[in-house]
Amino acid sequence: MIQKNIDYSDLLTYDKIIIYGAGNAGTKLLSLLHAHGYDKSKIIVWDKKYDEIKSKFGFPISKPDFAHFNDAENAIVIIAIYNESLVNELEQEFANAGYKNITAFERINLITEDSFYINQNGFCPICNKNTTFISENTWLRDHFHCKNCGSIPRQRALMLVLEKYYPNWRNLNIHESSPCSITNKFSSECKGYIASQFFHKEKVGTFINDYRNENLEKQTFNDETFDIVITQDVFEHIYNPEKAFSEIARTLKHGGSHIFTVPLINKFNKTEVWAKQGEDGEPIFLKQEEWHGNPIDSRGSPVTMHWGYDIIDFIKECSGLNTNIEYLFDLHYGIWAEYIEVLVSKKN
Repeated sequence: MIQKNIDYSDLLTYDKIIIYGAGNAGTKLLSLLHAHGYDKSKIIVWDKKYDEIKSKFGFPISKPDFAHFNDAENAIVIIAIYNESLVNELEQEFANAGYKNITAFERINLITEDSFYINQNGFCPICNKNTTFISENTWLRDHFHCKNCGSIPRQRALMLVLEKYYPNWRNLNIHESSPCSITNKFSSECKGYIASQFFHKEKVGTFINDYRNENLEKQTFNDETFDIVITQDVFEHIYNPEKAFSEIARTLKHGGSHIFTVPLINKFNKTEVWAKQGEDGEPIFLKQEEWHGNPIDSRGSPVTMHWGYDIIDFIKECSGLNTNIEYLFDLHYGIWAEYIEVLVSKKN
């Protein structure tokens, strides 16, 4: 019999937990279970798109195999969040395999944000120190902070990817557009680093408050100036991303790369244009109005794109760059969150 929901705390009494689906809700549930000491060997994330997504997600994903559950003597709980048909299907499959003590739920009541807490000892690749990663908010992407330097998961993931592809980055020429809180690491350790912001009312190519004023869609840099271009959560706010990707490719040296984060919200679904720019420069939202924080504009930045994995093809078409998507999941480095992909677009 399918029950509609279960309180999170009741899960801890089950011998096996099957989470059907590898989406953001599944990731959040895993973080909660980990925070409360549930044995991760008892958790199976089961998704029938295994072959398609196994390289995209960092948490354990298993092919359907009943051998995983032979040691579940007391009870198995099946959770398929907001999908009753999947719960029915899995419950029947287990029953056909001879399992009798099965409880199935369509959804789970996650604990509230004000009662959430996770901490994890590890090493931060931003401040290069042993640390504790802490969050009191279930949205780990923006709140799973390093206790030492305050960095968040996507920043730490980007740093590890940068070290992987360009371990000599400190000796290279780097342009970072719209830099964030880890800028001090780049500026202090890399002599060839330059940061830019776009002050649309000011003259481009000039320096304003230590930032070079640059429009990513029409830059003033010379061709093949940089070994690396870095952007962090910028390309969901650009009206003409095809121009920005093309300009980044122009300013990159051969062998250089654009290394960046952007929330791939649509995943396997097609990318959607979320807003366009009106004649007055203001956003015209084609979908629900959406804004993110902006350090140089108190209003924030309008969300213009909801990207999917087809961003790879988009970049190739408009810039000629070949893109890899790196998905990191490593609690030792405090990398566990939603939309944690780091993209590397290389100029051959």
